[in-house]
Formats: sequence, C-alpha cells, structure tokens
Amino acid sequence: PKGVLISHRGLMNLICWHQDAFEITPLDKITQLARSAFDAAVWELWPCLTAGASLVLVKPEIMQSPPDLRDWLIAQEITVSFLPTPLVEKILSLKWD
Repeated sequence: PKGVLISHRGLMNLICWHQDAFEITPLDKITQLARSAFDAAVWELWPCLTAGASLVLVKPEIMQSPPDLRDWLIAQEITVSFLPTPLVEKILSLKWD
C-alpha cells in the first residue's frame, strides 16, 4: 500500500476529536495493537501521547489468545483499547470478573 500525505491540521483534528470523544486524560493507559506501518497506529499513538497518557505495547503472542489478552488488559489496568471487531466479539464472550 502507498502512504497518503495528510496535513498537520487534519492530524490535529483527528487527535483533538479522539481525545474529546473518548475523554483521554494523562491518567489513561492505552494499548497500541496496530503495527507502526498501519494507519491505525496513528489513531492509537498520537491522541495518547499528546494527552500525556501512557501507551502500552501488546506482545503479538498475547493477541493470539482472547483469554490471555483479557487477563493482560486487566493486569495492565488498560483504560482504552481499540480492538478488531472479530477479537472484540471473542473477548466480550468471555467471563469477566
């Protein structure tokens, strides 16, 4: 895939909207699941860092097991995470204590 140039204004608009819509604060711990070459990484990275929140990287092997990912999210005290729809469906079907 080819990269697409976006303006600084467009990026700032995304960042500000995201922080407002999801009420991101410096107290949040946010996952980065997307690979850095994927455009979704911009969505995860910049709203988090510009708000002063903590960005937490997920090991690929944890992503392969919904129960392990659920346990990891709890253990890391993650407050915001954007997951692919098929993974969300699996995680939400698990028991959460």
